[in-house]
This record gives sequence, structure tokens and C-alpha cells, in this order.
Amino acid sequence: MTPLLRVSDRGGAESDVEVARELVEALVSAGITISETLASLLEDLPDGAFPGEDKAEVLLDMVAGTCVPLVHRVGQPRCAAATALIAEVRRRFLDDLRAAAAQARQAS
Repeated sequence: MTPLLRVSDRGGAESDVEVARELVEALVSAGITISETLASLLEDLPDGAFPGEDKAEVLLDMVAGTCVPLVHRVGQPRCAAATALIAEVRRRFLDDLRAAAAQARQAS
């Protein structure tokens, strides 16, 4: 497989391409929103905001707490499947980037 082809070049069914694109857009949007918000909160929180606790850990626990109702609604198995999918998207993305970098080094 040639890395980093546009989805239209991979020959997948159009519906698969659309679903993959929606997935990527949702992951990127959520990742940016969560990352930027947590970074901002970490900067703005005073040092003693959570005595004896790591501020980043407390904020991650708060985000997890926000998600608990969703876990209850869809169920743990579906959440585990979503988590596995996200991990696989990350792995494939990084693998394709590494392959593209290797290919570029060989070409030069």
C-alpha cells in the first residue's frame, strides 16, 4: 500500500470514503478542542488549585467524568470498540507517515 494516498485514490466505496472522512474530522475536531481547552485550563489554574494532586490528572478525571453518562448510554463494549478504533487510526496514521518519510529519504 502506498502511504498517504488520498482516500479517492484508494478505490474504496464512496460511502466508505465519506465515513472515513467524517471519522477523521470528528477525531481532529475533538482532539483540538480537548487539547486546547486543557492547555488553557492548565495555564490558568493557580498552583494550589488541587493541593497534593497533579493538575493535569485532575482535569483528565474531570473530562472522564463528563463522558460517564455517554458510557452509560452506549455501553462499555461500544466504548471499548470506539477506543480501539481511535488507537488503530492513530497507529495507521503514524505508520503511513513513517513509510512516507522513508520513501522520501530513498527518493532523495
